[in-house]
Amino acid sequence: MNFKDGSVEFDAEFQGDADPGSMQIFSRNLEFLADYDSETEGLNMAISPMTALEYARIGYLIEPDEEIGLGIYGVNAKAPKWRKITYRSSVMLKREFETPISSYGAVQGILHAWFKEAREPNFQLRELSTDAFVKVFYLAPLYPDVARAVQQRTTMLMVSGNMLFDRARFCRRF
Repeated sequence: MNFKDGSVEFDAEFQGDADPGSMQIFSRNLEFLADYDSETEGLNMAISPMTALEYARIGYLIEPDEEIGLGIYGVNAKAPKWRKITYRSSVMLKREFETPISSYGAVQGILHAWFKEAREPNFQLRELSTDAFVKVFYLAPLYPDVARAVQQRTTMLMVSGNMLFDRARFCRRF
């Protein structure tokens, strides 16, 4: 470690074997996150939302007027490519992933739990393809349909409507 003027500098190196292809993908995706601008681009699908959120947390460790220098080494590079992590860029990235995406969609699954007396009546559907729980809100006129669905333990439901997809938690809300 090198200390100067209240700052710290160090290299973090993976202690193990890694193939050059994996190292190249890692470096490319780290550069993508470091250069990410939510106002002009979207996320590539090679980086999971959870990874992007974890990366964004780095910027929350500093004051708004500070920055972190991030040096990214290429596969055979002797010197790193330098990027800056700022509080602002971290907030923008975090906001990008914590803002649910509104769309129209459908899910198929088995009714897992029913909350008929809740302020907004809803049920949890165990989604067929992922086993994830989806919270489904319904209007009062649909009560008899939901009641019929609960009578048979294995009734398969197909639910469609406006939905919010929470990328940060991979939850869908209908």
